[in-house]
Amino acid sequence: MRSERPSSRFLRWLVACAGLLGLLLAIDAFAVFVFLLLATVVSGGPPNPYAGAVAYVLLPMLVLIGLGAAWGAYEFWKAAAPQAAEPAAAVTR
Repeated sequence: MRSERPSSRFLRWLVACAGLLGLLLAIDAFAVFVFLLLATVVSGGPPNPYAGAVAYVLLPMLVLIGLGAAWGAYEFWKAAAPQAAEPAAAVTR
């Protein structure tokens, strides 16, 4: 028996790529946060005045957006997957 919601393979792979990009966005945002934190400590120079706004407002939003995109793509992937055929019920007398 086929799935209730048929979808093309292209659409499933497109959503998977969007989810992967979302996950990479989340990882990249975390890496930028670590870089901003360590760059000031290691260089010993004056801190960037915009580092706080970036680190505490923009990066958490990017992490949430990226993880949300990855989770949404995963849920769509599961929902759009073709369902395995169920075996016919055996009739016994």
